[in-house]
Amino acid sequence: MSLTLNHTVWATATVLLGTFLLACEPDAHSFSQTATDNSMSEQEVPYYYLELSVLDARTVTTVNGVGVDESDGRTSASFNSPMNALLIGTENTVTVTVRPTMVAAGDPPKSGKLADADSVRSSTVEEAKVTAKIKKITSGTVTPESGTTLVEKSLQEVVEKREEALRKQFLEKLEEAPPEEKKALADQEEELTSVEFPIEMELTFDSEDVPSFRDRFMEAPVIEDTSALKDFAMYARDLLDKKKIKEFFSPFSSKYEIYRTAYPSRRKEDRFEWFRKMMEEHVYPKGILIDFEREDIELRRWAGGRVWEINVDRGEGVSDEFILTGPGEKGRAFMDIFVGKVDGELKVVR
Repeated sequence: MSLTLNHTVWATATVLLGTFLLACEPDAHSFSQTATDNSMSEQEVPYYYLELSVLDARTVTTVNGVGVDESDGRTSASFNSPMNALLIGTENTVTVTVRPTMVAAGDPPKSGKLADADSVRSSTVEEAKVTAKIKKITSGTVTPESGTTLVEKSLQEVVEKREEALRKQFLEKLEEAPPEEKKALADQEEELTSVEFPIEMELTFDSEDVPSFRDRFMEAPVIEDTSALKDFAMYARDLLDKKKIKEFFSPFSSKYEIYRTAYPSRRKEDRFEWFRKMMEEHVYPKGILIDFEREDIELRRWAGGRVWEINVDRGEGVSDEFILTGPGEKGRAFMDIFVGKVDGELKVVR
C-alpha cells in the first residue's frame, strides 16, 4: 500500500509536492499543501480534521471507504489530516482497523527499532494504544490544535465494550446449556470472552455545512476492468518518462475540482503552473523511478471498487508510491494516485 510509513519522507514530500500529495489526506503522513497552507491562513469554510495516534499496533484508516493512513505503530505515530475533500454530507464514517505489530520482546514491550532487539513478538490487544478524534474548526486560524472535538474513541474503549458484549453472550449461552455441557462450556470462558485482532474502531459524524462528494466516492460507478487501470498507469508512466507535464496533469482535473470546492482558498491558484514548477525544479532533478513494467503495477480496491489506488512493486525496501524519486538532499518526493470514473473516463480523484 502506498500510504507511506516514513515521517521524514512525508515532511520532505509535503514541501515538494504540496496538493499533489493528497494521496489520502494524508497518508501516514503525507497530507497536502492544501492542508499545510490552510493551517497558516484564515479559513473560509468549516474544516473537519482527523487526528490519530498509534503505538504498538498496526492500523489502516479509511474515510468513507477510501484509505487515508497506514501505520506500523512500532514508534509513536500521530497525524492531523483535513478531510473536507472526502466528506459526503451525512453519516461520514472513519474506520480504523487495528492489528498487531512487531515489538521487541519484554514486559512491557520495547517500542521502536527492532534491529537491536534480542527477540521480537507480536503486540497484544492489551498493549496496543490507538486513539482517534474527529475535530471541527469553524473560525480563526486553522491549526491541528484548534477546533472542537465532535467524536473521540480509543481502542481501550472499543475493547471494553466488546468484552462486555461477549461476556453477556457467554453467560446467556451458559445459562441455556444442558447441565452435562455446562462445565465444558465454563472451561472456555476466557477463550469465548476475549477480544482478538483485528479490531475495528468506527467514528461517524455529519458535515452538512460543507460540500459533499458523495457522487465521487459513494455513488460513482464500480470499476471492474482492472486492465484499464493498468493501461492508465502505463500511459501515465510514459508521459512522465517523456516529461510531458501538461498531458500528465490533464487526468488530475477532477481531483483539483474536488479540492478547489473543498478548500475555497485554492480557487484562485493556477495549479498547472504550480505543478509544472514543482516537477521541473524539485521532482525531475531528483530522478523519477519509472523503470517498471505492467506486471509491476499493483492495484488496491477502495470504496467498494469505486476508487482504486495504483502502486508499483519496486522490490523489498523500496516504497510503492506511483511516483517516487531518488533520495536527493532532503529525502525522496512521492505521489500516490487514486483513480475513479468521472463522466465515463478514468480520472485521478485522490
